[in-house]
Amino acid sequence: MRRVLRRWRDRLLAPTHDILLRRLLERNRRMDTETLPERRGLRLYTDGEIRRMPHASVLLGGCRFTGRIAEAEAVVVWNPGYYFNRWKLLWRALLAGKPLLIAEDGPLRSLDIGARGDPGLSCILDDLGVYFDPFSSRIRAFLESDWELTEEERGRVRRLMEKIRRYRLSKYNLVPPRPPLPPKTRQRVLVIDQRRGDRSVVLSGLNEARFRRMLEDAVAENPDAEIWIKTHPDANSGLFDGYYVGYRPESERVRKITDNVNPLCLIEAVDRVYVGSSQMGFEALMAGREVICYGMPFYAGWGVTVDRGGDRGCRRRRSVEELFYALYLRYTRYCDPRSGEECSLEEFIELLHRETGWSDD
Repeated sequence: MRRVLRRWRDRLLAPTHDILLRRLLERNRRMDTETLPERRGLRLYTDGEIRRMPHASVLLGGCRFTGRIAEAEAVVVWNPGYYFNRWKLLWRALLAGKPLLIAEDGPLRSLDIGARGDPGLSCILDDLGVYFDPFSSRIRAFLESDWELTEEERGRVRRLMEKIRRYRLSKYNLVPPRPPLPPKTRQRVLVIDQRRGDRSVVLSGLNEARFRRMLEDAVAENPDAEIWIKTHPDANSGLFDGYYVGYRPESERVRKITDNVNPLCLIEAVDRVYVGSSQMGFEALMAGREVICYGMPFYAGWGVTVDRGGDRGCRRRRSVEELFYALYLRYTRYCDPRSGEECSLEEFIELLHRETGWSDD
């Protein structure tokens, strides 16, 4: 009963939550908080949820937590979904006149899924939104700037991308590399499901109708291909719902993958990918696949995807390597759980590879 009441309370707070968040982020712009996400040793005020997270201080740039908001340089909140504790944090930041920083998992997170309690080992800190907000994030502002990759940076990015593909690493790394589909006899198309109501889905303008349209288009535009629907790991675990969980294919060409499979192996087994806002869409770009977007993820609108989710208003064209640099290198911190210290992406990739125990053949 208490859980039901809390859920209804959180839903009722949702409208004021969004208003609070917009006001705080607009105030951040006026306060010129651009350097805050990259600064180290900040005094931060937050709630017990973040304080209890393993390696939180390291992932937040060696910050020092304070219990007095007046002493804090900023307030940090984890991806501010519709939860009462996060709503309270937003109010406190507003009343105290403090900048707000938003923390979110990085693109290479952990071995198991967060819904089962596996702690995250990477973090993105942002003062303008979350990186998957189509219109406001520090990553988007960086990509809209005049910045260009140097040849040295481009070489580093390509080496890192190749190693991620070779090791078959993704956000969650609980399934070893193995053939996810039967032997191929014709072209294959992948349609990616997502967790119902996830904030990245909502911000991207996606809903039940958009996911239904995405599947219909995939079937109609690829009449001779096998259509494979990939359900979300959280839905497979029974902890959350997805948009295709109850879908029953009407054609023998359309099949569902309800077992957990390695995302990179699955991408390598298909020719085209239809996606809402999932990170798997970017991983498909890294693997050289054509990606058709029905939402507005961070990698859409820059000229590397077929965009059907709306106009993000991006003024520049960016390569996959530049998008990778911004997300994986510029704005994500990684932690080595053995030493409890921050590490480079190169070190983190090798760490994940060792922890999985997978062969890189």
